Amino acid sequence: MTVTYHSAPFFSPIDHLHNPKTPRDYEFTNIIISFGGDRGMCCDRIFTAYDEILQGAKVVGMVGACSLAYQGEMREGTPTIVGLYVIPSHRRRGIGTTLVKKAIQHSLAINLPLPIRFDAIDEPSLNLFQKLPEEIRVKIRLNNFTLKGMIT
Repeated sequence: MTVTYHSAPFFSPIDHLHNPKTPRDYEFTNIIISFGGDRGMCCDRIFTAYDEILQGAKVVGMVGACSLAYQGEMREGTPTIVGLYVIPSHRRRGIGTTLVKKAIQHSLAINLPLPIRFDAIDEPSLNLFQKLPEEIRVKIRLNNFTLKGMIT
């Protein structure tokens, strides 16, 4: 698996969506679909994971993405992991964990203020957070928006 990151915003030009010509255009299209709506507009970096293993006659391609907004999703000033997505066929392989680690390492490298905000909106994202190494978890402020988290 290869993990890389891209500068954002990655929505320009919009022609990528309507007329993809290169593998990078298709990559942008996948990112836009994964982080639809205006959520992607606040992001400064997106970390992507690629599976280079051939499955049948095709390369799987992008299997996961994690976006980071330096100023937060609403530009309120809190660095935030805005989105995290791994395609279902590649879940439970450590890809999400690797993407979050890369986002935190990048945050430290450019001296973003800690902690980084992470909103757990479902049980899988909460489980991912709980499985992170302690040295990564202490750099994250978890907001538990799961049903269990909202009740307690």
